[in-house]
Order: sequence, then structure tokens, then C-alpha cells
Amino acid sequence: MSLEAVFLVELTNSVHLAIFKIIKSLVVSESGSSSAAVVLNDVPLGVFATNIKTALNVFGGVTYVVLKPADIWQYVIIYFKKLDSAVSALNYWLVLVNKNSIKILPLVN
Repeated sequence: MSLEAVFLVELTNSVHLAIFKIIKSLVVSESGSSSAAVVLNDVPLGVFATNIKTALNVFGGVTYVVLKPADIWQYVIIYFKKLDSAVSALNYWLVLVNKNSIKILPLVN
């Protein structure tokens, strides 16, 4: 393996580690308690909690889903059993639910 390839691998690993630390810090609230939750913005009204729970159970056990309508969209908060499940969901950036591409964001308290 060339020196450039080794450097690129090390740089890629350090970037992934930095992104993981940023995401984990966003998931951990200011009070120090961790919130194993993520947010989905601009979810169409035709998408139901069961659809979202099914799509996000891939990352870990979803405890419950909160839907909040806002005009023609919904704001959705998904709570996971473990913090690692929320972090792995955030690493994917988006999820497909009923042919809709929905961005996954950290829950900021």
C-alpha cells in the first residue's frame, strides 16, 4: 500500500471518528443525560407512525413515535431503547418511508 493510500485511509477514519463525536454530542443534552431520539422533518401527512417505526426498527428497538402535524407536513420524534441506535440512525442521514426520502436529524433539547 502506498504512502498516499495509507494517509487517505487514516484521514477517512479520523473524519468518520470526528463526525461520530459531533453526532454523539448533539444527541447528548446539555444536562448530561442522553436522549436516544432523532427527529424527522417535513414528513408527508400520509405517512403513519407504524410506517416510520417499521422503517427505523432496522437501527434498533424503537420505543415510541411522536407525530406533530404542521400545515401539510409532520414533525416526527422517534425514541429508541439505546443511544447507539439513535447514533446509527443519524449516520444514515435519511430513511425511505413509503417512497418518501426523509432526512434524519438529531433531537436538540
